[in-house]
Amino acid sequence: GIKIIDPRTGKLKEFECAPEFRHIFESTTTSAMHMDHKGLLWLAIERYGLYYVDLASKKITKFSPDPVVSGEKMKLSFSSSLTDIRERMWVSVDGEGVALIENGKFTMFRHRQGDTSSLSSSNVNMIYEDKKGRIWIGTSGGGLNLFNEQERNFTFYTEREGLPNNTIYAV
Repeated sequence: GIKIIDPRTGKLKEFECAPEFRHIFESTTTSAMHMDHKGLLWLAIERYGLYYVDLASKKITKFSPDPVVSGEKMKLSFSSSLTDIRERMWVSVDGEGVALIENGKFTMFRHRQGDTSSLSSSNVNMIYEDKKGRIWIGTSGGGLNLFNEQERNFTFYTEREGLPNNTIYAV
């Protein structure tokens, strides 16, 4: 379930959700969560997908449509998510790269063999936005990737450019 800290008392209380969602929150793992600029709590829930929760109204909504990749519905398993300053959501999809959700549409970014402007690895560990609004993506084995906003591609930094390791968990 979802537990919320009451800032006045410092105590945890259970978030009461609608009956149709109880089985999801009681029997699965939330692999990533974050609060967006509008105050919505986004939850990436293993095997069930992406949900957002309005804590004020206690309304839970499944984000849909589910992304389709190569004509097949993707198995939704996330490890990191972020809503950027432009109010776009970035979600790492385990082993598949990173999805950019913009105006309700998914764009997938993956590693493409031989393409030096693609992600350096599709195994994404973390997504970070710096103070300048730039998106950085840390991978397993591929180093650190910087999203080039104008070209909508990536520049990556690895041990060759001075990183101590090509696996990045945090910036």
